[in-house]
This record gives sequence, C-alpha cells and structure tokens, in this order.
Amino acid sequence: MRADLSFKPILRTRPIIRITLLLVCVAMVLSQLSGCAKPEPKTVATLDPVEIRTLSFIGRLDTRSEDRCISPDGKYLLAAVLGEKTDRMVAIPLGSDDALSPDKASSSKVSGDEASPDEVSTGEVLSDAITLYEADTSWTHHNLVQWFPLGWTLDSECVFAIHGWQAHGPHKGKRGTAIYTADIESGNATLISYVDVPEQGQIIEEAVLAEDGKVYVRISGQFLEYDLESRTHRLVRDDLPSYYGISVVTMSPKGDQIVYSVYGEDKSGVYIFDVASGAEKPLVETGKSLSFYPSWSPDGEYISMYTVHRVDDASASGVARYDMVYGEDGPRPSAQEITIVDPQGTVVRSISMEGQYLSHAYWLADGGSLVFVSGPVAFGKWGEVLSAEYEAVWIADVAGDSAPVKVADLASIEAETGKLTPFVYPVASLPEGAGALLTVVGAKGPSVWLVSPAAPPSKVADGQWQTSRLTPVYIDSVVGIISDGIESSVYLVGHNGATRLGDATPAMTSIVAYSDDLLVTSSYDFGENRTEANVYRMVSEKTVE
Repeated sequence: MRADLSFKPILRTRPIIRITLLLVCVAMVLSQLSGCAKPEPKTVATLDPVEIRTLSFIGRLDTRSEDRCISPDGKYLLAAVLGEKTDRMVAIPLGSDDALSPDKASSSKVSGDEASPDEVSTGEVLSDAITLYEADTSWTHHNLVQWFPLGWTLDSECVFAIHGWQAHGPHKGKRGTAIYTADIESGNATLISYVDVPEQGQIIEEAVLAEDGKVYVRISGQFLEYDLESRTHRLVRDDLPSYYGISVVTMSPKGDQIVYSVYGEDKSGVYIFDVASGAEKPLVETGKSLSFYPSWSPDGEYISMYTVHRVDDASASGVARYDMVYGEDGPRPSAQEITIVDPQGTVVRSISMEGQYLSHAYWLADGGSLVFVSGPVAFGKWGEVLSAEYEAVWIADVAGDSAPVKVADLASIEAETGKLTPFVYPVASLPEGAGALLTVVGAKGPSVWLVSPAAPPSKVADGQWQTSRLTPVYIDSVVGIISDGIESSVYLVGHNGATRLGDATPAMTSIVAYSDDLLVTSSYDFGENRTEANVYRMVSEKTVE
C-alpha cells in the first residue's frame, strides 16, 4: 500500500495537539484582556500642608523634646502653658481626629488666667485642654521652676519633669527633680520619683524618655536614671566633666550611653560611658593628636569629632601643644581632621584635606553622611589665629572610602551674598541625606542656601535659619524658621524650592512639636505676653490609579 503523502491539517489528525493549541489561544486572549484592565488603585503619602487648628492664649507655650511631645495617635500635645497667674502642664487636643478634620478646623482660646469677655465671645477657653500639674506663678517665677515635657508612653499616658522648687506633694518646698506620669483620661498625675538638687544653678541640660520605660536626665555633672515601672531612680554618675563651666558631655539618641571629652594629665581623650553596665572606655585617646566635641549621628550608630595634630614645640604644654583654632569661649568647631568612630571605639573613617581646616561638621538625616565647610587657617608665632577663611562645602560618606563631594564653591556665591564672613555653617538636612541647608553670612547680610550633589547651590531665602537642632522632615522636605531680624517665617524647604507656611510675624516664632505627619508652631509676643499657635497636618494619603 502506498503511503498517503497528501497534506492533512494537523488539527484534524492530532487531538492532543489540537487541545493544547486551543488552550494556548485562550491564554493569549486572557493575557491581552488583562493588559487592557485598569490597575488596582493604591494609596500613597503626599506632602499637603493643611492648617487644622489655631490657638491664641495669654502666656507662653513651652516644650523641650519637640519630636516626642505629640501623642502616638496624634491627638494631643504635651506642653507647659506659662501664664500670668498660673503655670500649667497640659495635654492640648490638636484637632487631628475626625471631629476636627481640615474642613471642620477650629479656633480656640486658652488663657493662663480666666478669659476676658471678648475672648469668650470669639471662642472657648480651651476647655478641652487637660491640666496635669499647675502652680501659682508667684511661686514658680520667684523659685526658678523648669518645666520639662518628656513625651508619651501610650496614647493616653505621658511623662514630664518638674525641676526646681517643688510646689506640691511630699517634697513641697524642696529643690530637686520630680518625674511624673499622667493619665489624660482621668487627668491624674502620679509622682514616680524625686531627687534633691539643692544647688540653685543646676538645671536639666539633657533628658531622654527611652523606649524601655526609663528616663535619662543630665543635670550639670550628674547623670540620673529613672525607672517608670519600678518608680525608682539611681545616680549613674556625679562626676561628669566640665571645663570653665562649658559642658563637653552629650547623650546618645536613646540615652543609654554618654560621650565626653577629658583633659587631664593622667587621662585625656574622648570617652564613652555605658549606663547599664557602668563601664567607661576611651574612644580616641590623646597622643600625637587630640580629639574634641563628640557628636552622635541621628541613629546612634556613629560618633564624629574634630581632631587636631600636635605642634613641634617642646615648650608648649596642655592643649597648647595642638593646632587648635580658638574662639572667645574655647576651641572653635574646626580641625585638621574629622574622625568618625562607632560606639565600640573602632575608627570608621578619618576625613582630611591637604592645607585645609574642616569646620562646622553636621550630621545629615540618613546618619551615614556629614556636611562640613573647609578653608585655610593661618597661625601666628604664639599660636594665635591670624586668619580663617572658608572656601568650599563638602558632603562625605562616613562609612565608605569615597572622596568627599564638593557641593558648593563659596567664591561662586559671593556675587549674591557679598564678601563672606567666617559665619558659614550647616543648619539642616533634607530627608535621607539628599542635601543640606546652610546659613551664609556675607556683606549683604545673612541668607539660607540649599546644597546637594544633585544641583548647584541655590538661595532659599534671606535671613538666618533659627531651628538648627530640630529635624521635622516630611516626604522630601524639611521645616524650619527663617528670620531676617525683623520678621520670622515658617518655611517648608525641598529640592524644588521653599514654601512659606502662614504669614510672617514680628513675634518670636518657634517649632513647638512635630511628628511624622503633624507640625505645631507658635509665635510669642513678649510685649503682650500672648502666643498664637498653629497646628498643621503636613502629610495626607491620596488614592492614585
């Protein structure tokens, strides 16, 4: 029989293949249909400042731990209201809940005393503020009481300190530091622990409410630990060093370690002390070089310090043996090197430039980079500073070995600033370390500039940045106060420029508190003893296709 060599469609002769190809075709159609379907909407955080509440009151609003004074749920501000007749520690509703959404924003009046008739007619007397502790001002003003809001442990539980002469409780009439917790649902404050501090000049210089339920407080040469759970305290150190009244001690962001400079014949250098173990060890000892002014990175992973070299002068003694740049009150923040170490004492990096002194080092928000200013310094026969100039601004990766990046040639901006003075210093960081802000003082006055590796330097505004120790960042921008000496304004600054929040005011303006999405600012009029405070929701969630 002859083989049938005529063409026959495969679909008719191979059922298995036929089914397979049919499935492939269906899959292709479904794939095309799915490509045409709309993607699922998603929610993203966007920068969208909206004022949600305004407060006007007699007296002054006082906070200390600005990044911890807003409750975790964003509903309350822990602050002291220092009025004319009464000082209070209060929890103030911020209007960030559904009852006070942006379209229902309220304006309220809070008074340190009773409200006047015109205040009552324009709004309530902040009847929703919860008083946690109060004292007559005839007591507090004459006895130098320091009010210190510390932060929150729960949505409804906060912690604060009253330092100085005590007005209430078992220690009334004594001078010391009392730590309180307060429940805002009941309005009751509970004394956790008290320590006598009899000397009039001793004040709280640093205080941290740690996540482990402990409070760490530095009072001059003393360092104390308060345990909120056990309601006990212990004196960790009473011999922290200071020289000529200048403190050289700084706490870690968590409060669990402290670093300090020691200048002595038998012990000299930068040392670290662990609060839990009580162990002290040198980070960098003095020898052929001397290090000073240690500074923690925002995440507590690194410590930077200035390092100067020893001079070739056998007659010199003490710190005079080193090429330090002196100012009126001690060494300037300037040296031949910047040394970065970790808390174990390992030198991570040393940054130096031939013939240059590095000054005003400032940690960027990412915790992994520094911005600093460089320029030559000329010394006289006796070590006096003949001249100190600034030439450039740099950003350096502290954990790598890449060369620092020049982000500004200062000579190139003198056409707009006039001849620069020695006052050029970093004041703030953009989020993720994407850039830095500088206050630059020239012959034409002060101005604020943005520098980054991504673009040439650009002027943000005329005036000086007033809030260099605060870092309220939102999405890709940072908030700060800029003052031209007459008026102050709240600015939101990012790579795309600067936006002013609210109107400029001749009063003293400050950042009272901030969280991931809220910002509280206040303007205080000394003459009228009146504060205007503004609450902003900075970030909103939007649905995008």
